[in-house]
Amino acid sequence: MRKNFYIYVFFLFIFFLGGCVTDQEMDGVSSEIDLLKSQQKTIIENVSSADSDINNIKKELDIKNKGVRSGYAGLVAETEILKNKISEISGQIEKINYRLNNLEVKIENNQNRNSELFMRLSDVEKYLGFEKKVNLNSFNKKNLGQAVKNPDKPVKNRQEKLKYGDEDSLYGAAMKKFKSGELGSSMKLFTSFLKKYKKSKKADNAAFWIGEIYYRKGEYKRAVIEYQNVIDKYSRGNKVPAAYLKQGLAFYQLGRKENAKVIFESLISKFPKTNEAVIARRKLSKL
Repeated sequence: MRKNFYIYVFFLFIFFLGGCVTDQEMDGVSSEIDLLKSQQKTIIENVSSADSDINNIKKELDIKNKGVRSGYAGLVAETEILKNKISEISGQIEKINYRLNNLEVKIENNQNRNSELFMRLSDVEKYLGFEKKVNLNSFNKKNLGQAVKNPDKPVKNRQEKLKYGDEDSLYGAAMKKFKSGELGSSMKLFTSFLKKYKKSKKADNAAFWIGEIYYRKGEYKRAVIEYQNVIDKYSRGNKVPAAYLKQGLAFYQLGRKENAKVIFESLISKFPKTNEAVIARRKLSKL
């Protein structure tokens, strides 16, 4: 537009030089120049407005791009977090599967061990002369004559000549006889005690000492049976760990080391923190 303006000025100058330009023509040229100036101004304003609009559009685009970039970055971060969580969950699943596999192996081992224990106990029953339908858990003195081949003569249950006023005095007398080595008299008193005071808190102790009497007399087969009676009949009594230990020792004395091992292992498994378990561990290390 500026170029056109200069062209008009040039022609105006020529007209002046030529002296042929009238006042009316001069006014027309001036009007045209003013119009051109006005158009130029309008164009400049439009260009400025367009530049401003372009800048505003750029700013809006920048803001939107920043939002998009920020949103994209957020999505990437969330994706990474999800990946990490999935990885953690996968790791936990692997651990669970590993534990399940271990449990399955343990269950299988326990089943095999139970089968082995059953076979060993069956062997014990045969060794002790039990009939096929009789086992240690169901054994009692009433079927002793039927369950054991060549059983020892049972102790005759008769009223003691000496009279004792209460259970403490009777139990005390039985223990006194036991400690002094009068095993026969002690046996009678403990047997009498169990008949009179079946529900006594000392009943399990009396039953245990009967097993001890057989053990001291070297009657290990009968001792095994009496210790089993303590384990079965007085399962919550304080003599159960000792009964397991002495039963294992009785089997050892009989030369049945495998059976002794089974009993010692049961003791350690069921009563791991007892003194009897400590002794059983020492015995196992030597078997």
